[in-house]
Amino acid sequence: ISAARRLACDLALELAEKTPEAAARAYRELAAEQIKIRLKVDDTPQLKLISARLDSLNGRHDGAAQVLRELLNDAEGDAPLYVDTAKALSEVYARMGKWSDAADLPIFLLTTAEGSAVLVERWPGIKVFLKECIARGAKVPAGVKLD
Repeated sequence: ISAARRLACDLALELAEKTPEAAARAYRELAAEQIKIRLKVDDTPQLKLISARLDSLNGRHDGAAQVLRELLNDAEGDAPLYVDTAKALSEVYARMGKWSDAADLPIFLLTTAEGSAVLVERWPGIKVFLKECIARGAKVPAGVKLD
């Protein structure tokens, strides 16, 4: 049953990326439902991250942000998970129009880990994202390099 749920979720996510928004939402909802069932048995950070991303894409930003903040606090010591969670949380804030909040984690990561292999691999577009936040009103400290 677990393998079937995983397959249904993966297929729904794949179809969501390839279809118009109205249909994509239905596929994302299907995937989110399967992940929530899986979380009851296998409560992993990776599943929580996927679930929160789907919730945000489906308009449930506040709940997604809460889950991601909690996950971010628990991700210390796991650099890939920390970067993935920071990226997801920043994207949620951007969808909410909270550009200063969206910029906070990229600023922190660029200040503390710029050039790290994990950051380059997991969030190659971090500077592009931060430039978008600035264009929308976020303020960036003088020491942060965007070139």
